[in-house]
Amino acid sequence: MKRHCIKQRAQQGIALLMTVFILLIFGSIVFFSVFNGANNKIEREQSTFLVLAEAKAALLAYAASVNLYHPGCAANCRRPGDLPCPDTNNDGVAEVSCGNASGTTGQSSRLGRLPWKTLGLGDLRDANGDRLWYAVSNRFKQNSRAFPLNSDTLGTITVKDSAGNVMQDATGSSGAVAVIISVGMPITRQDTIVQSRILANENNAAHYLDNAWGEDNANFVDSGANGFISGFIKDWANDVTGTAILNDQLIVISQPDLMNTIAPLIAAKVKNEFLTYKLANTVYPSPASFSDVACLGIATIGAGACLPNAAISGGRIPVNPVPNWLATSILLGTSNNNWFQQNGWREHIYYAHGALMLNGALTPGTKELIVIATGPAIGAQTRASNMNKTLELNYLEQENQTPLDNRYNRLPMIQHTHSFNDFPISVP
Repeated sequence: MKRHCIKQRAQQGIALLMTVFILLIFGSIVFFSVFNGANNKIEREQSTFLVLAEAKAALLAYAASVNLYHPGCAANCRRPGDLPCPDTNNDGVAEVSCGNASGTTGQSSRLGRLPWKTLGLGDLRDANGDRLWYAVSNRFKQNSRAFPLNSDTLGTITVKDSAGNVMQDATGSSGAVAVIISVGMPITRQDTIVQSRILANENNAAHYLDNAWGEDNANFVDSGANGFISGFIKDWANDVTGTAILNDQLIVISQPDLMNTIAPLIAAKVKNEFLTYKLANTVYPSPASFSDVACLGIATIGAGACLPNAAISGGRIPVNPVPNWLATSILLGTSNNNWFQQNGWREHIYYAHGALMLNGALTPGTKELIVIATGPAIGAQTRASNMNKTLELNYLEQENQTPLDNRYNRLPMIQHTHSFNDFPISVP
């Protein structure tokens, strides 16, 4: 009897150990399944983010490499900063136009798929295998163009985070220039549309883009609060399993993003014009006074206006130096067939010549010419009136605000902050 009880207890102990072992194995399977699932989710998100970043880089490269040779363009010339219209029929090619210049037409055509062929990309797809979507601000679309496009041009797209907080405000001064979107898995939208990504729906934004907190990514309006919302949003209030109600991932091209790309390009083009002038005339032209309001605006500036001032070494680019600019120069005051004047870039360029110092220059030594393309207004800077525009401090930062000492600052792009965004270039 005693031996039987011992055997029974031993069998019960083995059974208990087996049960514990089975539970441990099961728990491990569950743990590693969850762990691997979480890892896979993270990997998919990272993969999608890289694809979004590649698309953003391609759009910025496009904006910086616009072919500016556009003879006979009159009032609608190509310009640095132009972004393509979206692809609205899923052929990879940007549409020829996406609304009139004022943006009162073609609103829906400013949202579509990323035109990957136009951007010179491969068939770019996110981790879910879907092509990216893309929206462009009216002020930055390439056709029909809204003028001017310069450092003061604001984006017109509002973007919110997953909590509904406004991150890019088109009703203020921080609207987005463009938005690139990766769609998540199909869901049932808040307006009860069950997303179905069949061929018949391939150009219907509601079957790809989601809506939440009163924001519909399948619909946006320039220059208003109706924009886009990003992130993974789950309905915990009405569903304990946390059903996804929005799973769109967004990446934004902001105004500083675009200006950080094209402002150095503008400075380089102006520098080349000065070098061409000096080659022909052995000297650089004297600048116009920064306070000369005749140098402002986007209309043609005629003879006798925005004149050079030989008494100063730094200021704005004169329209009528002696000798004059070459007939093909972008620095002439004519607006027709001249992207530089059409977009008011003369307002945003400061230059000086003489024996100058540039702190942070790529090469050491005295500089004979410094050209500065100024970025968007930051801090207390304001350019709301012509009076504001006559003050260097509303355009230049740090040492550059005191040009009379012939010393200027240059910072690497990665050091540009909310207190410095000048883009100097020098000779040598």
